[in-house]
Amino acid sequence: MEELKVASLHHIVESAPQDAVAIIDKGKTFSFADINLAVSAYRELINHCCPIQPRQRVAFFDVKSVEQVALIFAAWSLGAVIVPINPTLKSAQVQHILNDSQASLFITSAPRLKAAADDFLLQTEGLTVGLIGKSDLVQSPRVFSIPAVDEINHLAGGPPINTVQPDPNALAALLYTSGSTGMPKGVMVSQKNLLLGAGSVAAYLGLSCDDRVMALLPFSFDYGLNQLLSSWYVGASVVLHNFFLPGAVAADLTKYEVTGLAGVPPLWRQLLKPLTSAGALKLRFVTNSGGALTLDIIHALNSLHCAPEIYAMYGLTEAFRSTYLAPSLLHQKPASSGQAVPHARIYILDDYHQPCAAHQKGQLVHAGPLVALGYWNKPEQTEQRFMQLPTDLAEYEGEKAVFSGDLAWQDEDGDIYIEGRLDEQIKTSGYRVSPNEVEALAQSIEGVEQVACLSVKDEAIGQAIIIVYQGSVLSNHDFLTAYKALAPNYLWPKKIHHVSHIPLNANGKVDRVSLSERYCHVTHH
Repeated sequence: MEELKVASLHHIVESAPQDAVAIIDKGKTFSFADINLAVSAYRELINHCCPIQPRQRVAFFDVKSVEQVALIFAAWSLGAVIVPINPTLKSAQVQHILNDSQASLFITSAPRLKAAADDFLLQTEGLTVGLIGKSDLVQSPRVFSIPAVDEINHLAGGPPINTVQPDPNALAALLYTSGSTGMPKGVMVSQKNLLLGAGSVAAYLGLSCDDRVMALLPFSFDYGLNQLLSSWYVGASVVLHNFFLPGAVAADLTKYEVTGLAGVPPLWRQLLKPLTSAGALKLRFVTNSGGALTLDIIHALNSLHCAPEIYAMYGLTEAFRSTYLAPSLLHQKPASSGQAVPHARIYILDDYHQPCAAHQKGQLVHAGPLVALGYWNKPEQTEQRFMQLPTDLAEYEGEKAVFSGDLAWQDEDGDIYIEGRLDEQIKTSGYRVSPNEVEALAQSIEGVEQVACLSVKDEAIGQAIIIVYQGSVLSNHDFLTAYKALAPNYLWPKKIHHVSHIPLNANGKVDRVSLSERYCHVTHH
């Protein structure tokens, strides 16, 4: 049994050195003592305005801030399940997640509320809204204001609210990821999953209290949430940054003497020029996931004067982090994702669920305590993805593992190489996207009769989306304008094609093979 360093997630803050820097946000520095005070105050505020019971859902929809971080830990201290929502999502996706997760409390800001969820919330019963910052929207008994962390002293004085001590296997978060049904599905992540994931990453990166990590990715991304948890797990500090301009990222890396940075390939491509021309960078390491690093990115990162160690990694939301490649092997094996991280067992299995030989392609399967609890309210999809291991591979009777759907192979040293998807999901800009999700959005546009979502290899973002649509009344310009209003940026297509007829196969389904041959320059044998 793996031992947990702390009993539960909210104890991470309590066990850290209280005078140490915990967060830097918008130029302001907050110690762990400051965060502890904020967590306690926010816990009392939530209990007063929207009493939360253990296992109830608290959804978060905003850019990263010290307030959001403290509120997440306040929710955990009440035994709640957090539901972080990507701040780039549009109204339809936000509404789906709030409905599907059965959220009781929705924490956001006035601009986000107006942009993506205002109309929906007016029609939603039983959902209380907490608005971070001052707003003229706080007029309903279902809406309350949440003050900034440096304005919370006036909240103190009420009776202390007891914290909940959850079971390590208790549900801690629902992380929504694209699914075959077209709408995101919630991956059920336990306290133990997150704690062991934090410890795992801290171990192989050699994180210590002397590190300062920039949190650039959204907390709705398991990779982004772990930047916070793994750093605080060892008492390291975190610099919050909401990515808008590459130059601002490079400036903050220098200004705050950041030692660690995580990214995905499209992000690295945007950052390469400003990083190369930045001042005295103190980066000790950089990590990459969500797609393979190309040789030009590797070369550019290696050329930085601070010479950071580069960790190529592979993971999936259903089991967080699976593998990493030792930086010393990157030059020798730039296409490899390495071997299992601490607390993970990785297998490459054939169609009969037996281990593949070296260089034999099979499905990557992840076992161990990082494996999530399944998909929320989707038993059939859970059974398809979370399956029992063969008895000769299982550590205990009935052990379940995540069958990733990724095609992979191992070399003679056991280092793993990812070849692609066994199904039709698209990996783009660090996200896994279902073609159904794109098609559902496009299909909702007035005048669109039929849609097919395809993909083509793209060096910058992994795979680029191509949309082929059938409709008699739309121009490409009108279609793209309407689509971009519905879809987050990472779902925007590289190309669109307006056709008079989308071909169907013998089963009456869209003939993706013929469409790929015509529009993606793919030859099928």
